[in-house]
Amino acid sequence: MHSRHLMLLFIAALASLVVGCGGGGDGPAPTPGSPGVGADVLSVGPMLVRPASTAGFKVENIPNEWGACSVVGFYGARINYLASQALLDRVVMVSDRGVGPGQNVWVCNLDGSGLTRITSSTAYEEDPQWSRDGRRIALCRRWPASDKEIVVVNADGSSPAALTSNTTTDRHPTWSPDDGRIAFQADRDGNHEVYIMADDGRSPTNITNHAAGDYTPFWSPDGDDPDILFVTNRAGNDDVYCMNEDGSGPLALSPSVNNDTLPAWGPEAEEIAYVGIMGGSQGILVMDNIGADVHTLVRHPAGPTHPAWSGDGKWVVYEQTTGGHPHIFIKQTYEPYATYQVTSGVDNWHDPHLGSPTMQTDRVLIGPDGSDWGGTDPVWSSAYAGICSYTYVGYYNFVRIGVAAADADTVHITGLDDVARILAVAVVEADAIANLREDAGRGNPPTVWQFGTPAPGAVILHFHPMTGKVVAALASEDTVLPAGAGGRDLVSYTTRGDTAIARGSFSAVFDAAGNRVAGAASQVAIDPAGPPVVLQ
Repeated sequence: MHSRHLMLLFIAALASLVVGCGGGGDGPAPTPGSPGVGADVLSVGPMLVRPASTAGFKVENIPNEWGACSVVGFYGARINYLASQALLDRVVMVSDRGVGPGQNVWVCNLDGSGLTRITSSTAYEEDPQWSRDGRRIALCRRWPASDKEIVVVNADGSSPAALTSNTTTDRHPTWSPDDGRIAFQADRDGNHEVYIMADDGRSPTNITNHAAGDYTPFWSPDGDDPDILFVTNRAGNDDVYCMNEDGSGPLALSPSVNNDTLPAWGPEAEEIAYVGIMGGSQGILVMDNIGADVHTLVRHPAGPTHPAWSGDGKWVVYEQTTGGHPHIFIKQTYEPYATYQVTSGVDNWHDPHLGSPTMQTDRVLIGPDGSDWGGTDPVWSSAYAGICSYTYVGYYNFVRIGVAAADADTVHITGLDDVARILAVAVVEADAIANLREDAGRGNPPTVWQFGTPAPGAVILHFHPMTGKVVAALASEDTVLPAGAGGRDLVSYTTRGDTAIARGSFSAVFDAAGNRVAGAASQVAIDPAGPPVVLQ
């Protein structure tokens, strides 16, 4: 669906304040430690809001007609919980929890919540992998005194179907892009080869046919040649290769003196994560699809292993030993490259894979300390007003308006539309506005605008039309305006190219980092790409 259409749908939803659903099933799952998600939580776009009272709670649209994001203000009641939800992958993995000598398949949300065991038997299971459509899981299963076979189950663990049945080892299944076939590793001819079969087990075919060992296939998500990654010892040590789906055109991507194993395509088949050695220690390395631009994503003495990408490419999941037990971790693939532990305790967790996305809690912005992912703190524990920006893809930014409880009833937010093509502008009014706090990313302290004494009665916030971030704040000593006056009585605008010229009586000018760049001013040039400039 076109992004413009989706944004209009979100804006239409602002007026309705549809009541959010609970945390069960495919609904948003509360982050551990958060107040949870219940019937008193309102849904506005991707945002979940729990006000102390819905009677006086208001949502104000901040015009941003030509920008990439919707910008909305919340006020009128204390906000006790504010979070964003997004379509996020789930983790599938295996564990010996509650099983004893064997291990079964478990799934959980990306943050570790909703942990659920989906198979229950005395078998030893490993190598689970989501189908591309998220409806099935292929895995390797070994019953006591038996060999390893490929089995497919539904996403909830039901309807197990054995696809192989022989006296040799079959393992490491990987789905074709259309979910119609499965590649896997087998030793049916006396050494390990890569085979392909239909998703019901028919027509298994050896596609490598080589005297060397060929292991751990991983099928490309887009089906373009070369399709399949695998590991082989054809050059004397384990290297990552790629080949076409018929086994032709094998190409070494990581020829080195070290062993490189367990490769995994990124979602666009442009990057490959794998286990290798760089700088003398084992880690999760990433290279491009021709074997160049190699860099380390995860480095740890415990030797991280089994990488897999999220469908959006923003996360890599992997296994790493901590506290004497293997556990599951996820790491951002972009700055600040944050790492979060998904599982914990004295059980052993192995072989993670990501897929089958559901709506989940992505960020907790207002809530108790430690309630955001990984036990990190949200922006603040409560708020009497705030401004969010988001797109159809999900959350972008949040600014908490700092007012005292005694001034909560005086808060008012007005969106201005006369500079919508350059900036999204919100006028925030109250008897006294002490500060602003803007989200600086999960786990980072918020950016703070501290207004000092006397606290201004109005602050004009200018948001970047594409990112929803504050680019400038103008403070005014004017007290709250009479009902019906409107925020535009405090400021007017003209434009000069890509710059907006704000005119009014301002007591202070602040930049995007919360720095006070000037005192009293009557004309300020505001450019989304740079700091505000006082003209008069």
